[in-house]
Amino acid sequence: MKKKCLFLLVVAFTLLLTACSDKKSTNQDEKENRTKEVTSVEKFIGKRIDIKEDGSIEIPFDEQVLVASYSKDGHNKLFGIDGAILVIEGDEIVYSEEHKSIVHLETDRLTVSEDGRFAAWRSHMEDFEISIYDFENHSAHLIEETDEYDPYMVFEPLLIEKHDDTYYLLSNKHLVGSSPELVINLNEMEMTDDETILKKLTPKEPIEDDDTYHEVRAEASTLGLEDGFYSEYGYYNFYYAAEEYDEDDIEMTLTQLYGNDASKGTLSEIELEGRAFDKDNITIFRFSHLQLDTLTIQVSDNGMLILPIVDGDLEGNDYHLSVYVADLTKDQPVAQLVAEEKVTEERPTILFNEDASAIYISKNAILEKYEI
Repeated sequence: MKKKCLFLLVVAFTLLLTACSDKKSTNQDEKENRTKEVTSVEKFIGKRIDIKEDGSIEIPFDEQVLVASYSKDGHNKLFGIDGAILVIEGDEIVYSEEHKSIVHLETDRLTVSEDGRFAAWRSHMEDFEISIYDFENHSAHLIEETDEYDPYMVFEPLLIEKHDDTYYLLSNKHLVGSSPELVINLNEMEMTDDETILKKLTPKEPIEDDDTYHEVRAEASTLGLEDGFYSEYGYYNFYYAAEEYDEDDIEMTLTQLYGNDASKGTLSEIELEGRAFDKDNITIFRFSHLQLDTLTIQVSDNGMLILPIVDGDLEGNDYHLSVYVADLTKDQPVAQLVAEEKVTEERPTILFNEDASAIYISKNAILEKYEI
């Protein structure tokens, strides 16, 4: 019996050593692969974007910009393309990092501080690491899991705020006014859940309080509407109704669309210039984590709403695109046609500029600017 126990103990110890060795080997392989991936996107660094007289932008290689984030003045930018994140200072690409999958490219996973000092993005969704770029020191950093903290707890939408002389990366909680669970001190590149710091970073009051939240949703439910998305800080959002669709569908047909001033709780029905939701076939790309959020409806903190209407073979990328914009600050918002084009190859993405006073329609290497 003792020999049997000793044998089992030896076997268990051997398996443990093997597992640790395999894990070490796997981690080493991952690091080597990541090194190769970083090297593969270094070719972008040092190249310059071309900013046209009308504000349109051309990047110096044949790639489509899929998502973007900016400093307040637009000088510093993050562009997400297929396979990489581009960090841009002025018109120069100063850093680039490999990105695993288009599925993980979402606008709220990228952020730049208002003054342009720091940029942050989450591109390694397997372990939720967060990448940081310091524009002042021209240095890149990677925030990884430690024995004490996990960067997973810094939830989207990501936000960089400066308090006193310290910059913090945190989850944007201004909509609900709650405390962040974990923050990253960007001056020290360290995660912390210190209660004093979290309290300092907690919004003084929510943009949408509980009473307003429940009242608006009750009204929306009465109208047969579903929740749409909020703007970055949560000042505006939208509600919609749509015809039934299958889970495999990439499109949906809208029958109603309403905007909402979240701080006031005022629902406003959106009308379409020259068209009607109840008479015309108003089709959009469906809201799905499997599709880019820049293909469908978006709303900004100044109340501008982008409505890209599509008609044709979406699976085959052969369709007509009509981009409408509505101003949700109006009592009776009307979505007006801003641009339209025939799509025959890649699907154009639609991006706000830095202050949502204009939009970009992005395809190939061009971001064509349209004032709104």
